[in-house]
Amino acid sequence: MKKLVLAIAFIGIGGFAMAQQTTTTPQDKQAKRAEMHQKMEQKHQEHMDQMQKDLNLNPSQVAQIKALHEKRNLK
Repeated sequence: MKKLVLAIAFIGIGGFAMAQQTTTTPQDKQAKRAEMHQKMEQKHQEHMDQMQKDLNLNPSQVAQIKALHEKRNLK
């Protein structure tokens, strides 16, 4: 009987906690998406810089790699 009461209590508390979550507006979603896009672009640039350093690439080779990445991303 104690287990049943505890189980019901936990379910009630869980439901209450879920109801307290705030709703997100479309502006919030758009801002979060823009932030994630900016972070992704920054990580991509850091990766390209590291590749250039590690592989001793010249600017022409970096441009070729960027073109290949863009082509792959369009598919």
